[in-house]
Amino acid sequence: MNLCFRHLSGDVPVIVRGSPAATKLSNYFQDREKLLRNKMSAEEFEAKWRDVQVAGREIFADADEVLRMAHADIFQIEHLYASVGSAE
Repeated sequence: MNLCFRHLSGDVPVIVRGSPAATKLSNYFQDREKLLRNKMSAEEFEAKWRDVQVAGREIFADADEVLRMAHADIFQIEHLYASVGSAE
């Protein structure tokens, strides 16, 4: 599963294990989609996700930059649930 960190090139792939982390990450992507569809304000998005961490890394919560990256077509949703092979 990919995780979006403070990175201007888009979503950064990281293996996330465990139900709580996966749930938090799923909620983030749902809220990011709400932001992109104007169903969540930038203020709400940033207040909810600022300083939140998953797998020891901070979630990218800059709404203006998320909107800019979406407009530039940087996000590649087909890579969100990438196959990473078997876990060892």
